[in-house]
Amino acid sequence: MTPGVFIFISMIFYVTSSYSLQRLCKKLEIKPTWLSWTPFSPVLMYKAGGQAWWWFILLLFPFIQFIALIVLLIAWVRIFQRSGWKLAIVPLISSILFEVSIGGSILLFIVSFMTSSPPYKMAVEQVKQNSMVVESLGKPISTGWFVQGNLTTSFDGGSACLVIPVSGSKTKGEIYVDAQQQNGEWNFRELVVEVEGRNEPIVLAAPPPGSQGSLCF
Repeated sequence: MTPGVFIFISMIFYVTSSYSLQRLCKKLEIKPTWLSWTPFSPVLMYKAGGQAWWWFILLLFPFIQFIALIVLLIAWVRIFQRSGWKLAIVPLISSILFEVSIGGSILLFIVSFMTSSPPYKMAVEQVKQNSMVVESLGKPISTGWFVQGNLTTSFDGGSACLVIPVSGSKTKGEIYVDAQQQNGEWNFRELVVEVEGRNEPIVLAAPPPGSQGSLCF
């Protein structure tokens, strides 16, 4: 699924949750109802559940936000008691799905950015061409979608530290990539494949002797 599809789904949940919350607040006479279309919509949820609106501020702070979430849950219990489940269930579920879809869109965008980068493509190509890796994993070799790490790039430099899941017909493993970009060209500092069931990793590229080791792993 592409980031564009995730964004489209997120927009559907956004419209559904905003409209249904606005309708709920009109029924309960909670104002201003237009807040349901803004990032401040939890203010309405707290007020509709008989809680102080400023609990919304505590949602923005780590650790303390756990308490604010519990208060929000209590607020929703009271909302159900006041309005009934038919009116409250749609804004509750759609709001949760909207938050989940936003997180999924961000994660998918980051993964797509990494998998379309030159160091990722270079690493996967070398792995698939290496006879030792092919023998250990088995054909055909494929990569998983959940790439971890970080990637920075600019006109004059950049770095990539990636962990790429890989599998074949025999077993699976992970590709560890440490690459640097200089003058627009990417080069590996280290490229290693760890295969399940194999005691030693397969080294495709390593730092020169005497130089600093991997900056990633």
